[in-house]
Amino acid sequence: MRFRPVVLLSAFCSLLPVLASNAFAAGPYQVIGSGETRQGGLIRTETLVQAGSHPLDRFRMTRLVKNVPAGQLQGSILFLPPLGLTFAGFYEQRDPNGAPGSSIAEFFALRNFDVYGYSPRFEGIPAGTCEAGLLDCSVMASWDLQSMLDDIAFLRSEIERLHPGTKIVTGGASLGGILAVAVANAAP
Repeated sequence: MRFRPVVLLSAFCSLLPVLASNAFAAGPYQVIGSGETRQGGLIRTETLVQAGSHPLDRFRMTRLVKNVPAGQLQGSILFLPPLGLTFAGFYEQRDPNGAPGSSIAEFFALRNFDVYGYSPRFEGIPAGTCEAGLLDCSVMASWDLQSMLDDIAFLRSEIERLHPGTKIVTGGASLGGILAVAVANAAP
C-alpha cells in the first residue's frame, strides 16, 4: 500500500495540535533558582523549576558538562532516575573509592557529552512532613506519570533552547526507563 504525500501531510497536520497541547499541558513553568559549581574540568549547574502555583510543585534539573567549546560537545544525554531517587542520588554516585570521573554522569561528561538529569517533585520533602500536617501536601495527588512527562518536556525544551536542533538521547533505570519510553512515545 502506498501513501500519497497529501494524505501524509494531512495526517501530520491533524496531529500538530495534539502534540503542541501535550507540550504545554502542565501549565506555566518558571526557573526560580540556579547554582553552579566547578570541579575537575566539569561544570555542574542545578536549576530549581516551579511547575505551578503550589510551593511543592517544583523539580530540579541538573546539567553536567565539560568546560570545552560548544562545538566540541558530542551530543546531549538526559538521564531519568528510578523511583524514589534523584539524578544526583543515582547518576552522580561515584565508585566506593570516590574517584573523580567514576559516576555515570561524570563518565559521559568527561567524554564531551552534555549530560542532563531530572529530579522529580518529591525531592527534598522531609519524610513525615505531610503525615504530621506540617505542609499542605494535597497537590501530590496530581503527581503522576503525565506530570513527570510534562516536567521532562520542559527540561527538553530548555536543552533545545541551549542547543537548537540537537538530538537528545534519553534513558533511565527502572522508573527512569519507563519515563524514557513514555517520552519517546509522546514526543519522538
